[in-house]
Formats: sequence, C-alpha cells, structure tokens
Amino acid sequence: MKPRAWRDPLVASHALFLGNVLLWTKASLPCAGLLLLTTIASTCYHRSGETDRWWGWADLTLAVVTLSATLTAALPSASPVEVVLVLLLLPLALACKAHGDALRGRDDAEGYRRWHTAWHVTVSVGQAFLALLA
Repeated sequence: MKPRAWRDPLVASHALFLGNVLLWTKASLPCAGLLLLTTIASTCYHRSGETDRWWGWADLTLAVVTLSATLTAALPSASPVEVVLVLLLLPLALACKAHGDALRGRDDAEGYRRWHTAWHVTVSVGQAFLALLA
C-alpha cells in the first residue's frame, strides 16, 4: 500500500488524540506522555500505508500499555454508572477495529479505512471520558 496523505481520514483522525493528550495533562502526566507516544507511533504507521512493521508493533504495544494505564488511572474514582459507560465504549471501539481488520484481510481498503477511522474516533471519545474521570 502506498503512503497515506495527512488529509486521509485515517491519518487526520490522530488530531483527536492530541486533544486527549491535553485532557490527560490535567489528570496524569504519565498517561498523557504514553498517549502522545502512541499517537506518534500510530500516525507513523498509518502514514506508511500500514507497511512499516516496526511502527505497527510500536502502535499496538503502546496502545495496549496506554489503555491499561488510563483505565488504572480513571476507574478507581469512577461511579458504577461511569464504569458501565466505559464497559460499553470499549467493546464498541474494539468492534470497529475488528471489523476494519476483517475488511483489510479481504483487501477492502476503503472499508478498512472507514472502520479503522471509526476505531480512532471511538477510542478518542473513550480516552476523553477516562481523562475527565481521572
């Protein structure tokens, strides 16, 4: 796959994560730092057209570490209703990612782009919610 342009929604959606970084600076600087590193790795991976395996590994690894850290920072102070909302958002985001990955496996580049962009949007909404809880 050829490199993606900055204006490609799959790349441009990373701007949402920069807003999350700013929100996390108020709640937890380590979480903000992890989210920034994840955003850089993911941007580089998608700019490469998903061909650079090192950035792909860094994106996936940092995403898992960042999710663990932000959940750990936010959930102890969350109410039961807020925990339920997190438990609804997380599977929704993961479903977007799984569907996009399945379409990519079937060589549906446009479907992958749409659903993976939806993954970025739902993750960003979830990270904003977690930052406000923390």
